[in-house]
Amino acid sequence: MFRFSAFVDICRDVSRFRGKVAAALCAIAAVVLPSCVTDEVKEPWSVGPGDECPRFDIVLDDGSRVSTVDLAGRRTMIVFFNTGCEDCRRELPVIQAVADRLGQDTAIPYIICVSRAEGSAAVEAYWAENGLTLTYSAQDDDAVYHRFASSVIPRVYIIGADLRIEAAYAERLPSADELLRQMGQ
Repeated sequence: MFRFSAFVDICRDVSRFRGKVAAALCAIAAVVLPSCVTDEVKEPWSVGPGDECPRFDIVLDDGSRVSTVDLAGRRTMIVFFNTGCEDCRRELPVIQAVADRLGQDTAIPYIICVSRAEGSAAVEAYWAENGLTLTYSAQDDDAVYHRFASSVIPRVYIIGADLRIEAAYAERLPSADELLRQMGQ
């Protein structure tokens, strides 16, 4: 399992002993290797279909608050991401396509993106740079994420009107059409 922090430590040690060439090779490898960090956990876990949606209370990018109870009565998609994650960057346009087709006719969005340990400045900059209009909640830590899973992003959960998880995906998402079908469209 690839751990970026361990890779950085190895590169630091190698560069002390081998000089600038080793440091340059490590820098090149850091760019070429996958950018998503997979956590090392003894027993990975995630909530899944049939489970109750974990309780949370977050502030959205427009300053409004949303909690689990606000989602009752309709389907909602919760997306966990980090803009430094290559897989997340690949999947966010799919989520944007779903959001564009769903439209927005309620005060609470149908899709809520929640960053995993990434502050608002970084998320806002990425959204602007990539023309994303998805509603998001920037989280400086991964406390909300860890209510849902122990490792791996991107992660998508379809939450039913009864606040039970209807579907869960990690890393590779289905097509926009399939996500729309699951959202009841």
